[in-house]
Amino acid sequence: MIWKNKKIWIILFSCAASASALAVFVILPLRERVYSKKDEMVKKQLMAEHLRKESTRAGEYKKDLAFLKENKEKIDEVFITEGEEIRLIQELENLAEAQGLSISINSLDKKNKKKEDSQEGYESVFLKINIKGTFQNYMDYLYKLENINRLVKLDSVELDKYSLEERKEGDTIDFDTGGELVRSEIMLSFLMKKDENK
Repeated sequence: MIWKNKKIWIILFSCAASASALAVFVILPLRERVYSKKDEMVKKQLMAEHLRKESTRAGEYKKDLAFLKENKEKIDEVFITEGEEIRLIQELENLAEAQGLSISINSLDKKNKKKEDSQEGYESVFLKINIKGTFQNYMDYLYKLENINRLVKLDSVELDKYSLEERKEGDTIDFDTGGELVRSEIMLSFLMKKDENK
């Protein structure tokens, strides 16, 4: 009888040892290989998805490039070219005068230009604009300035009240329109195409 109890314990111990050995030497390595294969499949799926997206983007880039080629002249119009600075200033003055504003425009020194503001093939043109007039006309001017066919960066705006007592000779403000009088200093920058022949 003692031998039977020992036999049962030996059989149970042998089964447990066999099951442990099976788990350690067969099931765990097999499980690791399965997870490894699964990870590889997930990586391949992600790579395939990435390639699909990139190929879709390539098609979009081709469409964008075709659009740019078709509209090259229109796109070039948003940049001023060397020698057009006077025309740009006249355009800004005409815009202000049409709104009944007094305007003076000054170009900034080249030493004030930041190197990072210029890009290859382009140079930033900085203008300081002083404006006087009614607040409503001023806001209309800013709206029209925002919608001109030029690439404009509004660097800074200073705005304060302006009174009749401060009026100087030469001011062309239409005082009969009523409304709050303001004066403003605006710093603008435009991108100018550099002359490729230079």
